[in-house]
Amino acid sequence: DVWLQRARGEEPVNITHGIEDGSGWAWPQWSLDGKRLAMLSTRGDNVRLWVWNPATKKLTRLTERGVDLADTRQRPFLWIDATRILCPVLPEGVQPLSMRVELSTPQIATREWPKTARGLEPAVSVLESGIPVDLSKRPQGELLLVDAANATSRVLAPVNTVAWTMAPGGGA
Repeated sequence: DVWLQRARGEEPVNITHGIEDGSGWAWPQWSLDGKRLAMLSTRGDNVRLWVWNPATKKLTRLTERGVDLADTRQRPFLWIDATRILCPVLPEGVQPLSMRVELSTPQIATREWPKTARGLEPAVSVLESGIPVDLSKRPQGELLLVDAANATSRVLAPVNTVAWTMAPGGGA
């Protein structure tokens, strides 16, 4: 959850209430004018971009598709002015790899460990290499320009993006 404390001595306020539905909230970033707080959430079935408006105390989901978290050490989205955000999204229906691994690993381990313990299957994995991959058939993500004021977006680039940053002055 994301909590906000407006002033020293005031009680912090939970603005996301993820505990109620088991959703996670992360990477909060204030807009450049301080009038909105963007963040990512697992509310629903994917990691999406949301914005909280302190004036209305309302949370609004800004992306339908999952946010690309290819490198969690990098900032996953970037405010470029008071209302607009650059945000890379994954192909339709795809979850970030970190989310897929976190959700599937316990299920796979629970199902497979008993087989190994009973001696039915070996405790090894075989990975293949040297097999050519046709990258042109791999679904591509997109870099979106999201308007947090009216919850709209448009595609800036129809490609997967990793480790991007804004040029000084906001130019390309």
